[in-house]
Amino acid sequence: MRKSLVVFDFDGTLADTFQLFLKTFDAVAKIYGFRAFDRDKMDLLRTMEASEVLKYHGVPFWKLPAIARTTRRFMAREIGGVNLIDGLETALESLHEAGYTLAILTSNSKQNVESVLGQERIRLFSHFECGVSILTKRQSLRKVMRALGASQDHTSFVGDELRDLRAAKALGVRFGAVAWGYNSMDCLIAHGAEDRFHSALDLTNRFCRER
Repeated sequence: MRKSLVVFDFDGTLADTFQLFLKTFDAVAKIYGFRAFDRDKMDLLRTMEASEVLKYHGVPFWKLPAIARTTRRFMAREIGGVNLIDGLETALESLHEAGYTLAILTSNSKQNVESVLGQERIRLFSHFECGVSILTKRQSLRKVMRALGASQDHTSFVGDELRDLRAAKALGVRFGAVAWGYNSMDCLIAHGAEDRFHSALDLTNRFCRER
């Protein structure tokens, strides 16, 4: 069945923010008193839920709103060095030209998102749901769908984390996993990702073929 709405996660899905994420995580850890990101356990951490990663590093959950605000501010300082994943600009333009409605759902700030996208690519998106709590993507995905009048059968969510996949599954939405993000492709497949994107071209082939 055709999918008229494609919702994208931002960090690790559209934007190559991983190194900035690590740097920011460590800086914020010093402020709030939790452990720096354990790079020696990277393979293990890439199989974990976001909540498990936070617990592993001793992040105080009651401080999450403040931590999230500080994280976004730190990222804003260096967001100018962040680029879109190779080939994504062309893929997004192809999906837009094929008639898909595009949206972004992210914990990052709209200012950071727009800084990376630039004016020419901002116009491709019909909705931005930014500053989302790290633990409430399901509710936010539902909000995006309602705002754009899209049913579950006509929506796909493309992301790089288990929390993205969980949000899609909870709403009966098809999920597409990217191979270049935080959680490993094997991990996302094991948890039921329907679509698998190993390159930006795969996105174009998968969605534009349906048109």
